[in-house]
Amino acid sequence: MKRRHQLRTSVQRDRLQRYLRTLRANYNRASRELFETSRIRKGCPLEQSLRYKRFEDASQVLKLAEKCLAELNHCYALRLAAFRPGDHILVKITMPGFDPRPCRYIILDVVWSKGDQYHYEVQELTKAGAAHRGRYPHWLSHSDRVSMEYSDQPLAPEAKWLADDRRHASKELLEAVLEKGDLSLFLPEPSTPAVPAPRHPFWRHG
Repeated sequence: MKRRHQLRTSVQRDRLQRYLRTLRANYNRASRELFETSRIRKGCPLEQSLRYKRFEDASQVLKLAEKCLAELNHCYALRLAAFRPGDHILVKITMPGFDPRPCRYIILDVVWSKGDQYHYEVQELTKAGAAHRGRYPHWLSHSDRVSMEYSDQPLAPEAKWLADDRRHASKELLEAVLEKGDLSLFLPEPSTPAVPAPRHPFWRHG
């Protein structure tokens, strides 16, 4: 089967934003009509139940679409960023109060903020190339006083595993969202039904 070519990420965002406005209008209309019929003293119970079902469905689809847009913005930032999750970078900060020596980091994620703006979630590394135990992941952004470049220094095994894991996770996310449109990413996992205990004849008890 021939693989279908999808729209650019920026175009997908525009289309989903327009559709989100349609879904929001549908939700507002369902909510307004449900409220209007609920004020009638005598009505049709089945009609009221159907209108309530329509309102519930519109609410759920709207929430799902909002989650989809948030993840699509995330993917847009991943496409836009100069560095990707898993990249090993060297960062130098030229600001008063900061150590002027370059620091090593692994890009954990790219976080969208607004428009074409984003920042990196990073994990600081030690001189030996291992994840710094005393440093929590934090955000980092490009600026006139923050320079970033690729680093080819060796990584410790656990840091290499972390980089490979983040690189693989971002690749799977981009494919699931931009190529497949996989809604299961945003849906709650189905609960496993409880299996009833086997019942034995009373003469086997004891």
